[in-house]
Formats: sequence, structure tokens, C-alpha cells
Amino acid sequence: MARALRERGVEVTLIGSYQQHPIQMSGPTKMVWIGPARPGWLYFVPFLLRAWIRVLYEIVFHKNRVVILDVATFCCAFPVDVLSKLGLVHVRVVMDLRTFDFGSSGQEDSFGDRMRKLLTIVALLYGRMLHFGLSAITPRLASRALELGGNRHVTVWGSGHSAPPTIEVRSPHPTLNAIEGLAANGFLVLYHGSITENRGLARAIDGIRMARQRGARVFFAIVGSGPAEGLLKDRIKELDCHDCVGIFPAIPQAGVFKLISYCRLGVMTYPDTDYWSYNYPIKLAEFLAMGKPVLCTDIQTFKDAVGDPRCLVIVRDAKPETIADAILACIQDPDAMALRSGVAERQSREMTWGARAGELLQFIQD
Repeated sequence: MARALRERGVEVTLIGSYQQHPIQMSGPTKMVWIGPARPGWLYFVPFLLRAWIRVLYEIVFHKNRVVILDVATFCCAFPVDVLSKLGLVHVRVVMDLRTFDFGSSGQEDSFGDRMRKLLTIVALLYGRMLHFGLSAITPRLASRALELGGNRHVTVWGSGHSAPPTIEVRSPHPTLNAIEGLAANGFLVLYHGSITENRGLARAIDGIRMARQRGARVFFAIVGSGPAEGLLKDRIKELDCHDCVGIFPAIPQAGVFKLISYCRLGVMTYPDTDYWSYNYPIKLAEFLAMGKPVLCTDIQTFKDAVGDPRCLVIVRDAKPETIADAILACIQDPDAMALRSGVAERQSREMTWGARAGELLQFIQD
């Protein structure tokens, strides 16, 4: 998103407290990691001063005019607001909201969830006083922010994909080689991303096995890693379905479009929980960019993410037998699949980072 904004002539400072993957930013667009604050005033005060200095440095010396921060770093906006009121800088502050900020981790409600929700309420009220803009990943999340007292200047940006998608890979990868072999021998269903218990993967495995038992030459490739990987491997072993289900190591982001190009159908049969109702199915845009329909559960967030739901194969629930029926229907009706693929490609043109950046830029300028 920041790169897309930069292409439109807007320099951005991104402020984050948690770095999951290394991010390389060049030029004036800068990703500033300030790290989590440790408990206690002796730790918090130096942390806060260091954060303020780093943010001011980016604004003064790089002359960035937009600061995008998150709930955990909302305190970094204070010196920006002071300088703006003095007329020394003209900076737009946007606080970006995520599902877990609202105490919804997708697992059981925990003390950490409740504390994040409390922090979010404080950040929203602070942002309302300083007239922050708010960005949320889904319409439902934006509505929730308003209910909790957030500024009414809010936008929904969802997620996107790089355009145009490229399937050229500089060096071969064992996972891609294995997936290519599966795709050549049957109808390939693909999941790629984090492997956790709240993504419906165990039931999808059961559904694939049922479809296979009913005569379909179907394969299910799960590409990624995560805490539930061991549980899924145990499930595959228990069902003795190694011939139709496999778990493969994650691949670099540069190879994702190549990976998706091998499949016939993406699968995102997530359970209908608050976590997914507030969230955005981030991998959806990547599947659609390659013209691949996606099998998904009947959750509003999927319908909000696309303008034309014909690119989706929506099932009423995530039961294995329902998933099996849907996959068999896809295999038996290639014309319907071709129609879905065409709709997917058209939808993906509205889901590029460039398109998202245009929407965010309009919001920033308003």
C-alpha cells in the first residue's frame, strides 16, 4: 500500500510495534519499527521518547505528509499533532485497525484479548480528540470502531494484490515442483497461508477425502506452516488419505502467483466467528488475480470483499459433506467454473494495491 501511494506522489511513514516479516522500504517511504513497550515507567518513558524522536525525524527530514500507525503506537501521534497545531508541519495521521485490536483472536477469549480491546477503546478516544482518520480492513470492523467512539472520518481499504501478477520464478522450489506434479494428475484444490485451528482446514481435509471416496480425482495441497500443522498431519494419518492430501512448506512471496496458477480451486472454508466476520480474507485477492474461484463459507466478509459473488463457490456451512458436494459440483460443471474464472479476473482488477491506494489517497485528501 505504501509503495502504491508513493507512486502517486505521496510519501508515507508507517509506524508499527510488531514485525512479523522483514519489510524493505526504500526512499522517503519508511517503515519504522518501535518495538513493544515494556511494563513500568522506567521502561515506558524512554520508549516513548525514542518513538517520538524517530517519528519526528521521518517527518522533518523526509518531509513525509502521511503517518499511518496502529493501535499499539497511537501515542506516537502526539508530537505530530503539536507541530501541526503550531503550523510547523502539515501531516495527516491515519490509525489502521485490525481484527485482533477488538479482542478477537479467533481462539478462546483471553486476558490478552480483553486488554487489546481496552487499549483499542483508549486509542479510538485519543484519536477522536486529535481528529485522526481511521482505516479498517472491513465495513463491519469500521462500524464497530464507530460504536466504540472512534472518529467518524473512516475508510475501508480491505486488501489487495500486486499487479500485474507474475508467475515467473527465478529459481525452482521443491514445493512448486511437487504441486505441479499433483496438478497434472487431477483437480487440485489449494490452501496457502498460516496453518491454525480457526481456518476450517481439518474439515476441508475430511471433505476432500469424501469427494475422493465418491470417485473424484481430487487433490488438496496445504502450503504453509503454523501451530496446527501437527494436528493436521495426525488427521491425515488417521484418515489414511496421503494419496489425496498433502502439507507442503511455505514458499517465498515471489512464488505465490506461480503456486496458485497450478490449482483449479482455492479453499477458504472458515468458520462463522466474530474473528472472520470482522476480518478480511487476505489471500482471496491473490486467488482472484489468477482467475481462480474460491470455495468459501457463507460469511458476510467474503461478499463484502467482492462486487460480484459469482467468482465464489459459497457453501452454507463448513461440514465435510457440504465441502465434498461443492467440490464434486465444480468438477462436474466445467462451464460454470469457466464463468467463475472470468468473473474472478474482472473482480481482481478492482483489488490491486494501486486501486486501494487511490481510495486511501482520496480519503486522506478529504
